[in-house]
Amino acid sequence: MVQKSEKPRIFTSKILKIVPYTRKVTGRRDFSTRSQLVAIKEETKMSTQKLTLSALALALCSMALASNPPTVDGTLDSSYGSSLANQQNVTSFGQSTTGSAYNSSAGSQLDAAYGLISGGTLYIMLTGNLQTNGNHLDIWLDTGAAGQNTLSGTTGAANSHWEGATLSNGFNASQFFTVNGNGTSFYVNQDTLSGSAWVDSYLGSNGYGGTGGGTLSGGANPGNILAAIDDSNSGASINLADTTGMEMAIPLADLGNPTGPIKIIADINGGQDDYLSNQFLGSLTSGMGSLGDDGAGNYTNGSLAAINLSNYGNPMFIVNPQAVPAPMPIAVLGLGVLALIVRKRSA
Repeated sequence: MVQKSEKPRIFTSKILKIVPYTRKVTGRRDFSTRSQLVAIKEETKMSTQKLTLSALALALCSMALASNPPTVDGTLDSSYGSSLANQQNVTSFGQSTTGSAYNSSAGSQLDAAYGLISGGTLYIMLTGNLQTNGNHLDIWLDTGAAGQNTLSGTTGAANSHWEGATLSNGFNASQFFTVNGNGTSFYVNQDTLSGSAWVDSYLGSNGYGGTGGGTLSGGANPGNILAAIDDSNSGASINLADTTGMEMAIPLADLGNPTGPIKIIADINGGQDDYLSNQFLGSLTSGMGSLGDDGAGNYTNGSLAAINLSNYGNPMFIVNPQAVPAPMPIAVLGLGVLALIVRKRSA
């Protein structure tokens, strides 16, 4: 039987067209083509450069803040940042209407509190007015040192009316500053509180209007504490947009070199420091009128012993030492710039 021969198979080559695979965009990245991989690489490089630039910008801002502390002239500087306390009560001591930086003859008020610690100095800015009729601005500091919550051992006319008064819960005053003015000048006293003793010192005077860079003259001020008042604010009942008022710069060395947060109470008091208004920062409870000398708005005998601030909203605000970041070392900035240049050259 003759076998049928099979027809030989002939293999032919075909040229296949390679079509890049694509898929419908579904929200996920498609890595199926080289062009997409290149695009992603470039995008990653650009993101890294942006992060480097952001870090450098942040460092430069930090250096600017640290090297440009506020100018003590009674005007709010941007370096203070946001307010630490805002007023909730329309002043019971009258509203200023003059608009003059040198004279607030119609009223006293505290609108908002600002503060920072920079370069070994505590800066305090209280926007508002201090009437040029002898009214007092009292500033209490709790620096963390031994101090007083219920006040005792007061001495002299600047503070004796406070004997027996109680400050806010959790507040132990170790420093007390009181400021008052008549005519064209204001005067500043400082008291150091420890145990049951107060040590009083007259720091000096300065003119209204934010003049003289805050320099006080005529008193004993070895640490060069600065103070300035610009009384320009007028017209608004509670002016949280106010940018002028009372400003101080206090070297930490004059406070015993505290390293932690500093608690502060500020208040407007009468001409003999014996009749309290409703102007406190932090604020008293909303809706309150003058405290007077008895907590009810009356004047009895000028003693503030009946006052207990914990009953009226526990006013205070806190300034933290981290308020201004430490500047980035120059060497670190240089490395950042160098890294950015290298990235650009390798692009």
